[in-house]
Amino acid sequence: MCLVILIGAHTTQLGRADGIPSSQVRLRQYMTQVEQIAAKEGPVPITRDYSDPFARAVCNSEDLAEDGKYAEAAQVLSTLMNGQMEADWKQMLQTRIGILKKWHASGRIELSDYRTFFLETGPQWFHNRTRPIAALWKEEIGPEVERYFLIAALLAARHDSEAQVIVLSAIPDLGGVTKEAAADALLAAGNVLHESGDFSGAQTNWSNVMLRYVESPAWPEAVFNLGILCKEKKQYTEAIAFFNALLASKSKNTERYREYSHSSALELSQCYKALGNYTDALKWAREAQTRYPFQSDCATCAQEEK
Repeated sequence: MCLVILIGAHTTQLGRADGIPSSQVRLRQYMTQVEQIAAKEGPVPITRDYSDPFARAVCNSEDLAEDGKYAEAAQVLSTLMNGQMEADWKQMLQTRIGILKKWHASGRIELSDYRTFFLETGPQWFHNRTRPIAALWKEEIGPEVERYFLIAALLAARHDSEAQVIVLSAIPDLGGVTKEAAADALLAAGNVLHESGDFSGAQTNWSNVMLRYVESPAWPEAVFNLGILCKEKKQYTEAIAFFNALLASKSKNTERYREYSHSSALELSQCYKALGNYTDALKWAREAQTRYPFQSDCATCAQEEK
């Protein structure tokens, strides 16, 4: 049956070593491996498709930035600005030059700039690099909780789901972590586990959010996901209980509640239809249009949903 399962306070608190949560022990062991890989990682590889002088210069600037040579990296990119290029490439280079100059002048790195430089800009093949992850861990840049979330995002860009879960699972055990951040981490870990096919692990993480972080913004999505998981298993009665719990919650004033209330009403309609209860199926289809209407600032999306 698709029941809410809670093991310990949450999945990361099972076992400790010298007073250190097992989640942190596991993370440190993993990051030691990352640092070893990063130490052996060479320059950004130049492929046949990206072997022209422009590409070589862009890759060279990435290597310099990873080495902490920000002024030199900015100079390499600034030289390229004199040539012809697409508008999006020009904007990207300008953004990266600005960040590099800022780092060189201040000697201080903000997590928001680190995210922009190593995750949100640059060619896609840059996002497979290990060195920025190792540096972010070793240098302890920025607030700890935010740094962990960024490390997880960098790992997501590398499509390393197992490592993402290791990092996200360690966040609730950090000192001073807020309930909102802990819930977000468990929710995200559950989402990653579900996408990778570990439905039991996903259920455990989402159940922790449902039972322990009722007032968090992550709560509606966790409950909705539990309902979908039961529906996927054709356990419609259990799914109905989750969707009803979401709609009856005290989260009605939150944006996340409004986002998932309409979908929950539709899911209830489908569950009742699957059970052969067409009266309630029709009832919830109407409720989805009237009591729990679709919320969107996009007129096209709203029309399509209607």
